[in-house]
This record gives sequence, structure tokens and C-alpha cells, in this order.
Amino acid sequence: MRVVEDRASRLALQSSGFANAVTCILDKPEGTLRVQRKVLLWPRSPIEAPLDAVEDVTVSEVKDPASGTHLHIPVLHLATGQLVSLSSTDEGNATEVVEKIRAFLDIDGDGGDLAVPRR
Repeated sequence: MRVVEDRASRLALQSSGFANAVTCILDKPEGTLRVQRKVLLWPRSPIEAPLDAVEDVTVSEVKDPASGTHLHIPVLHLATGQLVSLSSTDEGNATEVVEKIRAFLDIDGDGGDLAVPRR
């Protein structure tokens, strides 16, 4: 994912590839989080939540069963229990995205590891 807008009041991240595109917008004046996805050419229903509903942001690591590749996915944890995943990427980029969102939302990152524990 890449940062397309980084201001004190608004953070926008975007990822696009051949098959899908994800845009994540965090807007402080509106107090909203909005994640828009497009799969192939079809837009999916956007995910919207209040910014204060974001309790944590972590990196989830999953193994693609077909290729054996490890994928790293930034995940937003909402107060409702919903997990909102962004686009998979390499570990370094996923960590940067998580740190950028945590800093924007002023979420204390002293909880140690950014990774979601495996179950």
C-alpha cells in the first residue's frame, strides 16, 4: 500500500493490482474510517466506521496454500469485534502501514509485536 494523502486531519492509503484495489481513508474532521474495495471491475460495498471504533492495528501473516508464500496484511481491529483487512503486501510495507495508521490515530504501540498471534 502507498500513502496518497498524509495530513494532520486526513490519511489516505491505496493499493491496486491486476485483480483488486483497496482505498483506506481516515478522516479526523468527519471522524470516519472508510475502506473501499474493487474486485476486478466491480466495486464492493464500502466499510465505514467511526474513527474512535478503531482499537488497534496489527499485521496478520498468512501462508498462501497455492504458492507457499507468506502474505502480510494490515488489519484494523474495531470495537465491534470486526476485523478489516487491507491489501496483502510484503512484511516491511505492512509494518510501515500499521505504524503510519497507529501514529495518525495516536494508538499507543507499546503492546510489543505488531503481529496478530496465530491460533
